[in-house]
Amino acid sequence: MRFLGRAISGLVLTAVTLALIGGGIWRMYSAYDEASRQAPRNPAERSFIVETDVLKPTTVSPIISAYGEIRAWRTLDVRAAVQGPIVELSENFRDGATVSKGELLFRIDDTDAKRRVADAKLALLQAEFDHAEAKEKILLVEAEGKTAARQVELRKNDYKRKEQLVTQGHATEILMDDAAFALATAEQTLTTKQQALITARKSIQVTKQAVERARITLADFEKELTDTEYHAPFTGQLTDVIATLGRRVAVNEIVGKLIDPAGMEVSFRVLDEEFGRLLSDDGAGRLKALPATVSLKLGERTIKADAVVDRPAAESRLADGGQLIFARLTGKNSGIFRPGDFVNVDVREQPIENIAVLPASAVTTDGRLFLVDSEQRLKETKGRIVRKQGQNWIMADVPFGQSYVRARLPYLSDGIKIQPRRIGEPVREPARISLDSDRRAKLIAFVENNKRMPPPAKQRILGQLNKEKVPQQLVERLERRLSQRRDRNADGGRDKNQKVAANRLPGQPQSTASRSLIDLSPERRDRLKAFIEANNRMPDEVKQRLIAQLSESKVPKDMVDRLEARMKGSN
Repeated sequence: MRFLGRAISGLVLTAVTLALIGGGIWRMYSAYDEASRQAPRNPAERSFIVETDVLKPTTVSPIISAYGEIRAWRTLDVRAAVQGPIVELSENFRDGATVSKGELLFRIDDTDAKRRVADAKLALLQAEFDHAEAKEKILLVEAEGKTAARQVELRKNDYKRKEQLVTQGHATEILMDDAAFALATAEQTLTTKQQALITARKSIQVTKQAVERARITLADFEKELTDTEYHAPFTGQLTDVIATLGRRVAVNEIVGKLIDPAGMEVSFRVLDEEFGRLLSDDGAGRLKALPATVSLKLGERTIKADAVVDRPAAESRLADGGQLIFARLTGKNSGIFRPGDFVNVDVREQPIENIAVLPASAVTTDGRLFLVDSEQRLKETKGRIVRKQGQNWIMADVPFGQSYVRARLPYLSDGIKIQPRRIGEPVREPARISLDSDRRAKLIAFVENNKRMPPPAKQRILGQLNKEKVPQQLVERLERRLSQRRDRNADGGRDKNQKVAANRLPGQPQSTASRSLIDLSPERRDRLKAFIEANNRMPDEVKQRLIAQLSESKVPKDMVDRLEARMKGSN
């Protein structure tokens, strides 16, 4: 009995072993037959829709933009030239008021000034009288001098006659001594008269100087009288006014400030590179007289005025950064600006020819951009950046006439195939079709029963299916997936593991032993990563797992095929 039991057990084990071997052979044959019957997947290359434009040569005047402050280069301190109380004040003599040239602003009490003018006039009359008297007196002195000179001549002649008489013995020496004494007396009288003449001439000069001094004093007092009234030297606006009626002011006291609206300028700073472009070529340090526009933002209203670059600052301060320059305001709106206004300044440089203006999103910082070749593929090239103008780049040395991509998206790289769309070209609406109730119900049920689809994507697709007209591309994609599911369910040759692998989402783990690994080019790898990152319907953990697998040196081929198939379907 024991031997019979062992024989039966051996036969059973042998039968089970043979059955397992046969089942394995049959499974291998079925899998090989199914793989041979399935058509190899060869997904089409995905292309991206990008906005393009044509590189066109143009002439542009670059603009240097800066912030500045309005200043008044023509201002005047209103000062009291004389002291005294203010007895008259103009109605316009107040802060912010505009006064005209020659308008009376204020008047100081002129009582003392008038009295001093009257005294100076009397002193001038007295000096003129003394001067006239001195000129008349000199006539008398000159006549007396002439008389004394004739007496000296007579005395000399008398002395000579008496000397001859004494020599001849007709007279005594006493008579000769009397003649000599009379001659000496006459000469002394002549000397006295000559001294009086000199004194009279000096008196004329002294009185003339007194007249001039009196006139100067009178002019000073008259000017002081005139200075009691202050008239505006030019048309302008008043500020910092402290004068009031009855206020006693001191000499040279500031009672206000007058600003000329036509003498406005703006000071602003530019970078050293921009300052170098504004310098003239004469080597004297002057700036080019380039036109500029000054803008003042007043709520919803913007005031603009023309300006001309005038001069640089006399010194540079490294701590402030850049170079300080000044521009004169011109035009009709210059009077609206006030000192201290914070404004925008745009300086227009000289025109640059044969350049292209590109959006900043199309160019890298080192001047690289994507061109579109004849096969609708991207080709990277490099140009020379001339200026940065707001949100645009001004570039030279670019191939004019060729198309370029206006935005360098993260998933674009050299060699990628694209579908160009010209700027301004309207986006084509997807074709829409009407569905009957049965067809619509099948699609809705398929979407609702799909547990692999993220809830946001499911709600979006259901919303589109419930509309009167549904995108044709969506309907075809859903019906294709529905047909694939039916084929898989109808195929009895696959086992459970094969069905699970067929329905597996990208990123689900699979035995690496049954997966073939391939190498990817950097461009192909970047395209797949960009597609995964841009897919909002894919869960974050799936994204992380797929990106981690794509970062490996070898990547599963089936995962790459599924991703590229989905890229084609989403396109």
